[in-house]
Amino acid sequence: MLKQLKLSVLSFLLVFSVLAGTLHPTASAQEANVKKETITIVGEEDVLLEKQSFEKMEGKTAYDVLVNAIGKENVETESTSAGEMIVGINGVKPSDDESFYWAFYVNGISSPVGAQSYTLQDGDSISFQYIDYMEPSENVVNLKVMNGDEETEYYPSSFFDEPTAFDLVKLLVGAENLEVTYYGNDVFVNAINGVAMEGNSYWAFYINDEAAEVGLNGYKLQNGDKITVKYETWEAEIPEESTELEENQSTPKIDKNTFDRALTLANKYILSNDVAEWQAVALKQAGETLPYSYYKGLRAQVSDAEGVFSNITDYEKLTLGILAAGKDPRDFEGYNLIESIYNGNVTKQGLNGVAYALIALDSADFDVPSSAKWTRENLIDELLEKQNDDDGGWSWMSKSSPSDADSTGMVLTALAPYNDQEEVAKAITAGVRYLTEQYQSSKINNSSTAATVIIALSALGIDSASIDFTKDEMNIVDYLLTFQNKDGGFDWQGGETSDVFSSYIGYQGIVAYQLFLDGKGSLFKLPLPSQKVEAGTFTVTGVSQLFKGENNVYVVSEEANTFVLSKEVLESLPNESQLVLSNGNVRASVPVALLQAHVSSDITFSFGEVSSSLKDKLAAKSDLIDFTMTSNGQEINDFGNYLVTLSFDLGSYNGNWDSLQIYHVDENGQKLQEMPTTVNKDTKEVSAAVGHFSIYGVFEKVIDEVKVPNQEEDLVVNPVENESEPTNEEQASDTVQSDTLTGHSLPNTATSLFNLLAVGGILILIGASSILLMKRRHTS
Repeated sequence: MLKQLKLSVLSFLLVFSVLAGTLHPTASAQEANVKKETITIVGEEDVLLEKQSFEKMEGKTAYDVLVNAIGKENVETESTSAGEMIVGINGVKPSDDESFYWAFYVNGISSPVGAQSYTLQDGDSISFQYIDYMEPSENVVNLKVMNGDEETEYYPSSFFDEPTAFDLVKLLVGAENLEVTYYGNDVFVNAINGVAMEGNSYWAFYINDEAAEVGLNGYKLQNGDKITVKYETWEAEIPEESTELEENQSTPKIDKNTFDRALTLANKYILSNDVAEWQAVALKQAGETLPYSYYKGLRAQVSDAEGVFSNITDYEKLTLGILAAGKDPRDFEGYNLIESIYNGNVTKQGLNGVAYALIALDSADFDVPSSAKWTRENLIDELLEKQNDDDGGWSWMSKSSPSDADSTGMVLTALAPYNDQEEVAKAITAGVRYLTEQYQSSKINNSSTAATVIIALSALGIDSASIDFTKDEMNIVDYLLTFQNKDGGFDWQGGETSDVFSSYIGYQGIVAYQLFLDGKGSLFKLPLPSQKVEAGTFTVTGVSQLFKGENNVYVVSEEANTFVLSKEVLESLPNESQLVLSNGNVRASVPVALLQAHVSSDITFSFGEVSSSLKDKLAAKSDLIDFTMTSNGQEINDFGNYLVTLSFDLGSYNGNWDSLQIYHVDENGQKLQEMPTTVNKDTKEVSAAVGHFSIYGVFEKVIDEVKVPNQEEDLVVNPVENESEPTNEEQASDTVQSDTLTGHSLPNTATSLFNLLAVGGILILIGASSILLMKRRHTS
């Protein structure tokens, strides 16, 4: 009987070993999306619930989230005339002689309604705080909404933790009563309570009775603020006439709110359409983040043409576009576009090619050798020689052709840096006089010409709102804005349909005038990027060093082994966005929310090198990278609910793409953890999402044969230690193994089967030995 029992047990173990080895575990990787909604519960002295993310439940209330977070049995309510009121949370509630109560906040602002009446919105952070209503609030803000004679002044709201003016308006007015447009990191109101922006009317934003210089989402509330949102109509102020105006003296006819609104709408229009070189220049000067698609297209355009273009203006506009992207046109995709300009055929396209050759060379003060075919002196002489003597203007083709305002404006923009030269100054004076006559005689009759004139005047330091460029109480800036449509774009000569050409020229015009107002000089003054990659380190100090990709992705403009990400830049990025960094061969896509959670100071991100001995030991198909992030000298090891996506470039790989797998290796190369891997054969990238940083690389999964290893073989298999709770890495991986790679690596399924077969084989040997021993005893 005992013998039969032993044989049954051994048979079961053998069958279990073989069958279990064929079962494939399912990956449990977390999705790499950032959850914005959070809940916090703060008692009188203790935090009862640390900030915790939750999935927004469609149509659910803040009370539903509270109950879901701590259980209904831990929430005590009382019926009042205003509805159910929360009086206790986790047993914390006031006694009869106490003046405490549970206050409910949305995005840091005291809610005007109770938790059961508040329906959650995307991105809401809700908080319940046990406070004494007899103690005055440290921070209070007031909101007023004005529409003509109708005024709504809301009850003062207490707040904490730097909410924005938009948080205040959205909460008190009600998200359902707002129509807004998101623009970059900011938001602008289109309609309140059904009253929509139309024609020359819009919703203006005031802070303490002063017109705001940012949008609602760009202003953090301060104690005592009076926030006003007011429905207004664009109307330029008409100044009183003065007999003491000097030549070019500016008249106060530009309404700042009107102009800022026009610039904002134009920004939105330009970014909503394809961005090319001319649009990129204006966006850069407006302080906007360029789309990553623009940069990719720029690289493709130059590399596909192998740096050779048929028109000189191609080199010139690409030079400006490359500078706008923060790159050097002297070495872009391996080509020197500046040399192609000063040694090119600049007169092939008339004065257009000559003027923009000078503009491009001066944009970043590029050096031009004395041996160049076209020095700056040659270009200036060519422009001066082509000026018409009769009216002081220029023509596109030849000196004998009639002057036109577009060509004159273009040439004046090119000559502006040389106004200190006597001959140039005379030519500029005559050219400006010609433009003045053109405007005063109503011969400037379209948006593109008006914008070109404004660009030239701004480069020369002349106010386009001056009396010389004002006719019938309308200056040329206001005239340009009459061509702007509701979508923010411009039409050429009147109408309601914006077109691409008129829109980018019109946009350049208002950006140029903004630069003039700010004292920043010419639209085309685009210096070389000041931040260089030094010793493999790139410091990101401004959003101008980022490109904006799709789906709220921001790409750092340079490649480096180490990135220092400034606190200011990280705080300025949307919480739900991703930041992409690359060392040229490997990219890391990091949730901005993860970085912001540790942004007490600058954050350093490193693509660290591994030792040569480890490289030799592990035959990886990609670089082996030791990824680290530090803040204040401390490594950021806890990613919480966030995942970082690592993408390895395997452009030179010629093997079996289906065999590729990303593994986590320890510093000794003794343990290997398989990550859920995505292979894109088209882009030749291999990617995986990870929950903490260490050493990662791409390997081939190779199964030559299955056999039991011995001490002399290279592959050593160790069992996995069981843990009570899964780690982030276990959530992001199929299984966990500990292997040492020496040129061949086994996939997790093969390793599991290998282990179990080995165990089964050993058990069979034990069983067979036991049977033999029992037979011998029986026969003896």
